[in-house]
Amino acid sequence: MRILVADVPETHSRLKEILVGFELHFVDGMPSALRSLKAEPFDLLIIGLQFDESSMFDLVRQARENESSRQLPIICIRGDRLRSALSIERFDASLRLLGVCETIDFKDYPPTYDGNGSIRRRILASVMWERDEACHKSGTGG
Repeated sequence: MRILVADVPETHSRLKEILVGFELHFVDGMPSALRSLKAEPFDLLIIGLQFDESSMFDLVRQARENESSRQLPIICIRGDRLRSALSIERFDASLRLLGVCETIDFKDYPPTYDGNGSIRRRILASVMWERDEACHKSGTGG
């Protein structure tokens, strides 16, 4: 699975642990995220709450407006090392209306084998559910 990650560098090492075995592509700003989405096929887009100087809402909107990423599953995260009063749950309903399939706050999971495994299972379940829904909507599912 090819995953585009648009988040601050502080979350990269934990995401590498959580998603070991997957092809991760990290981008450091809105322009590089949009270029990557247009240039390469990805199976998932992960966007951090404090990504770049832009909000994750901007990237979600632009990804949904782009033909090549319109159906791409998107998961929004908040890294556990980030000190912020913002909580991903505050944005959950709005993000889902924009087409985000899952929101995950890393602070809810310890950075242990079990905690990382729980996040991995949530990510994979969301991607599989999104694919299943897309198949049913297009009439190709069972």
